[in-house]
Amino acid sequence: MNIWKDVVITEKGLALQTKLMEGNVLRFTKAEAGAGMTEVENLPYQTSVTDFKQNISFQTGKAADNGIEIQILLDNIGLKTAYSLHQIGIYARDPEEGEILYCIAQTSEGKMIPADQENPGFSITWKFLFQNFGNSLAKLEMNSAGLVSMETFQGLKEQVEQLNHDLLEKVYPIGSIYISAADANPGILFGGIWERFAKGRTLVGVDENDAVLQKAGNLGGHKEMQTHSHSFTGSSVTTSTTGNHTHTFTGTAVNTGTTGNHSHKVNNVHFYEKAVAKGTNYARWNSDGKSVTNDWGDITTAGNHYHSVTAKGSNSTTGNHTHTVTTAGSIGTAGTGNAGNMPPYITVYLWKRTA
Repeated sequence: MNIWKDVVITEKGLALQTKLMEGNVLRFTKAEAGAGMTEVENLPYQTSVTDFKQNISFQTGKAADNGIEIQILLDNIGLKTAYSLHQIGIYARDPEEGEILYCIAQTSEGKMIPADQENPGFSITWKFLFQNFGNSLAKLEMNSAGLVSMETFQGLKEQVEQLNHDLLEKVYPIGSIYISAADANPGILFGGIWERFAKGRTLVGVDENDAVLQKAGNLGGHKEMQTHSHSFTGSSVTTSTTGNHTHTFTGTAVNTGTTGNHSHKVNNVHFYEKAVAKGTNYARWNSDGKSVTNDWGDITTAGNHYHSVTAKGSNSTTGNHTHTVTTAGSIGTAGTGNAGNMPPYITVYLWKRTA
């Protein structure tokens, strides 16, 4: 936008021109930028730029053939909001009216001026040539504090741009991810070329030991639970058959009482010394070894004796047996494809630097 389509001297500017012919000095005071536009036929009657946005600095002024050449500089230092530039107004001091809009330039094709935070160090310059001043002198009213030559300014500008580039390479090298809650391309803030990244996806760290996650850029996962089934199958399971065991009972001999006195009668039992004729009395031997006739009696009454019972032994050891469990079957399916499968989340803007 180096060529301004419509450039006019305002009515007040033309009146000042007449006064200059009388020997007055033309003093330029300031320049302003505006975002508005005016019908071309109304430009001469303007007294200020339309939709003022910012002041512009005078850089140099020098005599040229039949006039004066003025160079102005527009930068975005401290500019809060971007805008589209359509007008530039140059003001001068009238000896009677004070400061007036001397000249206004307008273009139909706007020039976008970025905000300071969007593109730090942005600047642009133009040269305006004013002719037909006759013998009048022209001066620029400038505050010299902080002004530098264009050569010095250009050198400083290049140094700033290099510092910005070096900082970008250190903080956000190519492939870096930028996260923000604001919908602003980081290329405007830091430079470089960026593209939106991971739309609708969460970030998972690379795991070289996992085939699915072993490199950056792998995609996976589902927002909703997928259709699937849970099944369980098996076969009969038998426990060990070695279940032999023994039930035993042990004890000691148990005796009955020892008081068992009783008598045994013996009749017609004889001990013969010798055979005798039939009809003779029988004889027996007594305790003295003599023959006693017809002297019969009981045997001794001392009959103590015992009965013993032994309570001891074991039953059979054949106790083999089996326990059987049948584990076979399946449960129903789950997951129709429309069930939620997302953890609690918050959305942000993700950008990846590509160049």
